Amino acid sequence: MIANAKLMLAAVLFSLLVTLTACNTDSIQSLPEATDPGPGVLNSLAIVPASFTIAPGAQLQFRVFGLFSNGSSQDYTDLVVWSSSDTGLVSIDSVTGMATGGSGEGSADISALDPVTNISGQTTLTVSSAAIPAIYVATTGIDGPTLGLTPSDPVATLNYAIQRAQTEGLNRVRVQAGTYPGIVVVQDGISLEGGYDANWDFIPLTPNKATITGGLDGPTNRYMTVKIVGLPTQTMLSDLHIVGPNASGSVGQVARSSYAVYVSNSSNLVLAGLDIDSGNGAPGLSGSSGSSASQSLPPPAQGGGNAALISCGSGSNGAIGGSGGGAIPARGGNGGNGGRAESTQFLPGICLTVTYWYGASGFDAYVVSLPPLGYGGAGGSNGTNNCSIPGSGNPGRPPQHGSGGPGGANSGAVVGGFWDGGLGGTGTLGLTGEGGGGGGGSGGCYNGINTVSKGAGGGGGGAGGQTAPSSGLGGRDGGSSFGVFATNSSLSVGGTQVQRGNGGSGGIGGSGGLGQPGGIGGFGGNPAGVGRPGGNGGQGGGGGNSGGGGGGAGGNSYGIFTNASPLTQSGNSFFGGSGGSPGNGGSSPTSGGSPGQAGSVNTIIEQ
Repeated sequence: MIANAKLMLAAVLFSLLVTLTACNTDSIQSLPEATDPGPGVLNSLAIVPASFTIAPGAQLQFRVFGLFSNGSSQDYTDLVVWSSSDTGLVSIDSVTGMATGGSGEGSADISALDPVTNISGQTTLTVSSAAIPAIYVATTGIDGPTLGLTPSDPVATLNYAIQRAQTEGLNRVRVQAGTYPGIVVVQDGISLEGGYDANWDFIPLTPNKATITGGLDGPTNRYMTVKIVGLPTQTMLSDLHIVGPNASGSVGQVARSSYAVYVSNSSNLVLAGLDIDSGNGAPGLSGSSGSSASQSLPPPAQGGGNAALISCGSGSNGAIGGSGGGAIPARGGNGGNGGRAESTQFLPGICLTVTYWYGASGFDAYVVSLPPLGYGGAGGSNGTNNCSIPGSGNPGRPPQHGSGGPGGANSGAVVGGFWDGGLGGTGTLGLTGEGGGGGGGSGGCYNGINTVSKGAGGGGGGAGGQTAPSSGLGGRDGGSSFGVFATNSSLSVGGTQVQRGNGGSGGIGGSGGLGQPGGIGGFGGNPAGVGRPGGNGGQGGGGGNSGGGGGGAGGNSYGIFTNASPLTQSGNSFFGGSGGSPGNGGSSPTSGGSPGQAGSVNTIIEQ
């Protein structure tokens, strides 16, 4: 038999929802499980559906919710005693609340009494043979332009049924139990009513709730099951089993989320008596790895010139110091020149007047940020047979490495109407290595009686290594799972149970790059006679490694999520679900990225 509603089911639900407590709409608030009564006191009982109409001989399953003083609610269907004011017109099972219409027509009062508190709730059930027009859809039907107007000739698919309702000017589609694959696109003012068994009796228990499975929506490139966009007129979905698809892949680097019910820019939407099995979010993408500088040493610095003996009666400038290696700003300092030596001849082979100079100090590296690192070595002194050894150049500053990026947070935002979980932070770059200081030149030296030696040049300082050109990028957050997702809308949700899905795992951060090793300093020039060698140039400092990227956060699991969308809800229950595992930070020899946060499990979030 066909159960016929005397009033629109949307009005029926609103008669219930006016007695329910609205959610707190403070910015970003998570509400408790609606089925947990806590310490509150039972205030009233609300029966669903209210003021309904069935055909003679048809059945209807009533439910009742206890409303508590603390704003929570609990399913009381099996805790009350059911009764009818006219058992001849309407009989009702006192334990289960299953009502059956008699052969006559008229109305009966239905009561649900809590025997513990003596609090009762009432509604009216009418028995009438007058049919309310609708489009009928069943898995055994056939899509056709003249079909769907009666239960005996249903159409086969939901979207076609909605089109038929538009064509016929009707505002409801009745859905027989069965599985309906694909995404359902709801149209303005056309309600979908499930809960009909194979005989078209309205018995809104789980076996009779038509199952809708979703998929990848072409226009939006997102995974969803029910799509409700731009509906200004009151529209209702009731007594359906909605299965969210498991998401995979990404859109513009953002891991796809799963939306069992997706609502955008719609008003006065009513969701009643739904069973929602949410899908899982997709895993986040890994971040790109940073690039490394060349691991070959920079060209070595130039060595200092060699010393030489000068015979009596002549003179010569000291040997030239070697050039520092590399280019600005990683250039090493030049080596100092050797000291000059000269003499006059007294007798053949015997020097009369001998003059010799100190060697020059080596030059500092082009950039010196941490003295004395990168300073040039001191020049050697002059003397007779005991000239001092010049100083070697100081090495460049040790490598200054970049830091790892922070891990992604399990937050996120609505961007362009869809969820964007964000990503882990990018690692920072290291600094270019600083060059070594040049070696000091040795001084001129008198070798006794017949010769003097000019000083040897100091070796040039080694070049600083180049820093890694790029760092590791952060991994993307995993996609989230949504039972109901609403943005820029208003909606009421009642008597609905949501099996939450799992958030996707966060992506791994990209690895950091390697800096170039510092260049080798040039050797000081060789001595002559009793002179001293030039000082060696300092080793160049290595270029810094770049940091690894932070790992992406795991995706979140939401029962109901609203963004700029006033929500009225009660009598809902939420189960299961898990947040996605966090992505690891990207590796680096010195500073890897931090892991992301694990995803969270949420009942109701209003943002």
